[in-house]
Amino acid sequence: MAFGNKSSDSSVKDGVETMKTIRVGLVSLAFIIFAVMIIIVAMLINKNAEVKKLEEEMKKEPVVTASMIEQQLVNCSELTAAELNYRGVIRVEKGQIPIIDKNSFFMIYNAKVKAGIDIADAKIDVSEKEVVVTLPETEVLSIDIDPSSIEMYDEKQSIFNPSGKQDAIDAMNFAIEDVNKNADLGELKNRAELQTRAIIQGVLEPTLGGRTLVIKYDSSLNGDTESTEGDSTEAVDSTEKTE
Repeated sequence: MAFGNKSSDSSVKDGVETMKTIRVGLVSLAFIIFAVMIIIVAMLINKNAEVKKLEEEMKKEPVVTASMIEQQLVNCSELTAAELNYRGVIRVEKGQIPIIDKNSFFMIYNAKVKAGIDIADAKIDVSEKEVVVTLPETEVLSIDIDPSSIEMYDEKQSIFNPSGKQDAIDAMNFAIEDVNKNADLGELKNRAELQTRAIIQGVLEPTLGGRTLVIKYDSSLNGDTESTEGDSTEAVDSTEKTE
């Protein structure tokens, strides 16, 4: 009888230990599930905060500074220039005394004229409602004479070449003087101004955060220009081709 009681007590103890183990396991599992849930909730809260922060940033107006706009203008400066291909035919007279030193001849040449603005001279003012870009007035930026295109004819229509360095320099000066006098530089500058305005509007307006873009011109921003003088020239005929 005593042996039977001992066996029964041992079974009970084993059952109690098993229940305790199961209970501990359930508590641990519940703790783990609770911890995981806390982590998930924290991640969701953090993600929601990031989304809200991003939405707030997107609602804010973009930061617009004068230096940022200036850099954008520099990047598109080459696109603002307008070009004119010009072919000139001129009659040139050199010297003062007939027979002794006075002679005349015809000269044909090709030139490329570029008009536009110097972006480096632009002024930018940024306010909450508008961006004002003040530009120098469009001007002739360069006159490039193609030396290989120069042809000279005497009064008898026979071709001849410049006889020396000074003659070559004079020929270039005659050509530049003719371009300044007879090429339609006014139309070229007008076209450059329209082209400049259109390009600046296209580049800047999408980046101003709703601000109004105002483009002005101020001749006081232009640098000094030099005129070219030479001997007497007279335009005979010319052709122009714009680009």
